[in-house]
Parts: sequence; structure tokens; C-alpha cells
Amino acid sequence: MEKTPPPVSNIKSIWAHKDPFAKPPTKMQNDAVKDAADKKTKDAAQAVTDAAQESADAEANLVELKARGKVPTTIKVVDFTGGAEGNLLKMTISVRNFGDALARDVKVKCIGNPRLSLISSPMATIGDITPRGKSIAQFVYGMPENYYEEYANFAVSAEAENAKPYSQLFTLKTGRRIMTATEVMEKMNAENRKSREGKDKH
Repeated sequence: MEKTPPPVSNIKSIWAHKDPFAKPPTKMQNDAVKDAADKKTKDAAQAVTDAAQESADAEANLVELKARGKVPTTIKVVDFTGGAEGNLLKMTISVRNFGDALARDVKVKCIGNPRLSLISSPMATIGDITPRGKSIAQFVYGMPENYYEEYANFAVSAEAENAKPYSQLFTLKTGRRIMTATEVMEKMNAENRKSREGKDKH
């Protein structure tokens, strides 16, 4: 009985074929390969150094821009206080810088009821506000004798060269109110009595 020959293996050798007659690489060739590897390593290290320097420069530049108010920030009116002193309404408005950059050339505007008279300018310049810092502006309005509204409304806005404007409405108690009919009669009677007394003296 004839034996079937084993199949011929088609698996390729994993070992690289070498030319038995090849000459070994010269020192110059070895040096060239080493120099190329060294240059590649040096270039990679330089790229990392350059990237780190660029990042540091950008960070330093950003810090300088923030300090000079050259990047955007956020400002808000955080407090509105005041009250009546005689015929005057005096108010203090606080503005805070909520950003990390300087708020540059901050201005505050306070517009009141048209019946009120302006004692101070409706616009106050409070200058620069440091990051997370706060500054105040003060305003004064006058009330006419016939102003009997119990409350006065004010439209307040704050703006800076590197921030979006912020606006809000505030109400201040005037200490006045409309007199009742009885109070009006009593006032008229008192004025009449004074008038008669003045005539009687003459």
C-alpha cells in the first residue's frame, strides 16, 4: 500500500532571510543611523519645550490682558440703598465686577420719575473696578412740594468698556403719601385760621 506523502507546508519562515555574502554596515553607516535617531529624539524634545513655552507665553499674555481690562468681564448692580431727607431723595448704588478681568471705565446711570428734579448728574463715572471688587455711585433727586407718591421708581444701568450693560429697576420709599379728604380739610382750615389771625393783628 502506497503512503500518501505529507502535504507541503505553505507556512513562511518567520526568520528574515540574510544574504550570507552581505558586508556588515560600516562605521559611517552606523553613525548616520545613530545621528538620525538622536536628531529625531532632540526634535521631539524641542517640540515639547516649544509647546510649553507657547502655552506659558499665552498664559502670561492673558494675565496681562486681564489686568489691563482688554478681555470681557461681567458687572452687575448688587445693591441699591437710600431714603428721603426732607425734600431730597438720596441713594447709593453698588456695582460689582464678577469677572477675572479688570472692568474698565465703569459708568452708572440713574433715571428717576420726570416729576423729580435732578440735584446730581444722572450719570456717574466710578472708573475701573478690580476683579471681584465693588464700587459705589451716589445720586440725589429733589421732590416738589406737591409730590405725594409714596414710592419713587428708578431705572439703574451700569456699563463698562469691556462688559455688557446691566439694567434693573429699583423703588425707593419717599416718606410721602396722598392726604385723605379729612387731612386736606384740616390743612385748609388751619391755613384759613392763620390767614384770619394775620388779618386780625392788622
